[in-house]
Amino acid sequence: LHVADRNNNRIQVLDQDGKYVREYDQRGSDLGQLNRPAFIHVDHDYVYVSELFNHHVSVLTTSGRFAHTIGRSGSGPGELRGPHGVVVDTDGFVYVCDNLNNRVQIF
Repeated sequence: LHVADRNNNRIQVLDQDGKYVREYDQRGSDLGQLNRPAFIHVDHDYVYVSELFNHHVSVLTTSGRFAHTIGRSGSGPGELRGPHGVVVDTDGFVYVCDNLNNRVQIF
């Protein structure tokens, strides 16, 4: 179980009994760092984390290593402001709730 610990700028990983296993604790605004993680989607290989203050989705490996980002700050196509929910469908499309732009974007 992956938990977005928004106020502590980290992702906590818990086992099936709710016990702490590890955390992804890369705080900051540089690529690979977390700044107010809001929502998480986990698939077989990656953890997708929408970040409110970095205005993008960070994609991490399931071991917590930074892979890449989706989107960037702004209001145009492919740009995000305060992204919240994130989910990946069976075809690999990433849906992001672009909160402050009042839309859902598909990547």
